Amino acid sequence: MPTESFRVDPAKMAIEVAVPSSALLLDLEVTPLGRPLKIGAVLGDQSFARAGAGLSSGVWRELAEFSHRATCLIGHNLIRHDLPILAEHSPGHPLLALPVIDTLTLSPLAFPENPYHRLVKDYKLVHESVNDPVADARAAGVLYGDEIRAFAGLRETSPELFATLRFLLTEPDREPDMAARGFERFFAELDAEATSPTPLVRAENLPALTPVLLAHRACRGIRLSEALVRASADRLALAYALVWLRVAGGKSVLPPWVRWQYPQTGGLICEWREKPCRDPACAYCAEFHDPHRQLLTLFNLPSFRAKPAAPDGGSLQQAVVVTGMRDESLLAILPTGGGKSLCFQLPALIRHRRRGVLTIVIS
Repeated sequence: MPTESFRVDPAKMAIEVAVPSSALLLDLEVTPLGRPLKIGAVLGDQSFARAGAGLSSGVWRELAEFSHRATCLIGHNLIRHDLPILAEHSPGHPLLALPVIDTLTLSPLAFPENPYHRLVKDYKLVHESVNDPVADARAAGVLYGDEIRAFAGLRETSPELFATLRFLLTEPDREPDMAARGFERFFAELDAEATSPTPLVRAENLPALTPVLLAHRACRGIRLSEALVRASADRLALAYALVWLRVAGGKSVLPPWVRWQYPQTGGLICEWREKPCRDPACAYCAEFHDPHRQLLTLFNLPSFRAKPAAPDGGSLQQAVVVTGMRDESLLAILPTGGGKSLCFQLPALIRHRRRGVLTIVIS
């Protein structure tokens, strides 16, 4: 999947992948106290820009007039930032009724190895440069194009995951809100470019798809249909967890804002990858919960130190590592040269491989 950074031409600000002509690109700038300061919008080849402390109600009417032919909204962090501000200062604004494609929400799904958390603003040559909301709106359009390409690639390389994400994000079993309608619009754009239709996934299909979606990436005892029931209030959490599994064990970490806004995501990953099933046929648990295999993989060491010995005669170093791998509290006292560093290094590295989390060591 593509992970390259997107670039905005500061002279032309051209969108590499065409944004639908009826899609409004929107960005709002606010003061530290949350008062609207600037508005930037783009619709087709036309742009709209207003600025000033405490924008008047007339500005919101002008925005409605400018965007009267818009059929959807595209922007970065619209759902949690821009639209609540718009709703507060202009309740009933017609833009609030449109489907919303939020490029921030889509980024961890499209680019799990390098999830964008902010726009690349090439027009800002120095940190103190003033934000340009029109330029930022166009930059969101560039990111939208990157996300379209990434999902189109996912449809080719992993059609089962693509179809499952579509099922989760469009929420077919409930009344769609602006986000769900935005996802429907996003996938409709993908359908327009597809050479063949994408198979549909239903809840009853998940048990059959589980071995494909989780193969060697999670414990084989996991049942996605049960996870769907628990995540029914927030299917995005399940979507983020499924996509992150594809890059687990590498350098990627789950974005902190995802863990904060969708806490079920971290819980699902922990459930799928931290609890060994002890089934000898489970390839994931046999590798990621076996201290000897991890010792060999990460440190190229064939065995733990035999001395000092644990009360049962085994390796005390191994006993400490296993306890750490289980996230259990412990107090370990070893002599100088007893291999104490490995006792925190190995569990920390395993924890990162399994969940993408960091360990702080105070020495």
